[in-house]
Amino acid sequence: MLSTNEAQQLLDIANVGCTKGYILEARAIYEALVTLNPVQISACIGLAFSHIVSNEFAEGERVLREKVLATHPHDEEAGIMLGLCQILAGNKAVAQEILEPLAQAKGNRAELARTLLEQARE
Repeated sequence: MLSTNEAQQLLDIANVGCTKGYILEARAIYEALVTLNPVQISACIGLAFSHIVSNEFAEGERVLREKVLATHPHDEEAGIMLGLCQILAGNKAVAQEILEPLAQAKGNRAELARTLLEQARE
């Protein structure tokens, strides 16, 4: 079993890998982390992100809805990622429905939701 620190280090490596184009390698790390701890929300969101950046929008949405939002329906980070997924998939009306309540909250995530909501309205 990994310590919390070790799991976080792997998550950080996967996040960097995913943003630098090492998507399959990052996905393997995310999948391993989810296998070890299915309720690790950050790894599930990362796994979804690895699909979204590969234009695998349906799979990204499925991961977010089934692995995060099914048990944590108010998780703002997952909601924002789902909104982004919908924008990139061309489902702007769906993205607006997802992002509007998040944009009305307070804090940094609300600001991000507002920015994405503006894109969804274009």
